[in-house]
Amino acid sequence: MKHIDEIIERLSDYKEKLEKENRVLSYWENEFEKNPQEYVKDVLQKRFVSINKRKIQHRLLDDKNFIYSQGSFDRIIRWRDIPLYKNCYDYALYNNILTEIKPKTIFELGTGDGASSIWYRDILNVHSLECKINTYDLYKPVTMFDTISYFQCDLNNIENVVVDNCPHPWLIIEDCHVNLNGILKHFDNNMISGDYFVIEDVSAKKQKVITDFLKNEKYLIDTRYTDFFGFNNCSFADGVLKKI
Repeated sequence: MKHIDEIIERLSDYKEKLEKENRVLSYWENEFEKNPQEYVKDVLQKRFVSINKRKIQHRLLDDKNFIYSQGSFDRIIRWRDIPLYKNCYDYALYNNILTEIKPKTIFELGTGDGASSIWYRDILNVHSLECKINTYDLYKPVTMFDTISYFQCDLNNIENVVVDNCPHPWLIIEDCHVNLNGILKHFDNNMISGDYFVIEDVSAKKQKVITDFLKNEKYLIDTRYTDFFGFNNCSFADGVLKKI
């Protein structure tokens, strides 16, 4: 009965919101109306959950479609004509992440060609959101922009990344694929409630590090972003972590 009561409560709130917005139905909403039993799990999904509540399973999307989500052949997503290397799901989700979390400092760990950091800046500027953006990599990016702070360093030596005088909330984006355990511990020491990690390209190796880190019970997975397009249909599967 508890689940039934919860479904009724959530659907009542949802129906009221739909009627207030008076908008057309999305693909999902149309399918839910036809076959609610198939999609009821999405209704029951709580936003903030512990790692223990996440069943170890693959993302909803099959591997082949996920591979194509970054583009095929020479059709890679670009920003300011620089390769961005985001898949179509992350490309849509980061707008929500940035405008809803409203970070005051972004630490991007893994600058790459430099498209991501200026992409974040452009999104924030469109929404008149002020934010300090620091980006770190072993190598200089293809293009550098005046509004971004660039640091050339080895993130295996994460203790050299200075976090003093950086306003909160923080958004730490790990996209360097080295020393994840050290990175999580380094920033955790200085993070406050409401700060976020986003861990991209989560592999089995990364997932183990994340699972072990979350045993401290100081963070919850934000399923609004990991499951926005279905269970873990993004590069940061179970990797959007909010400090509580």
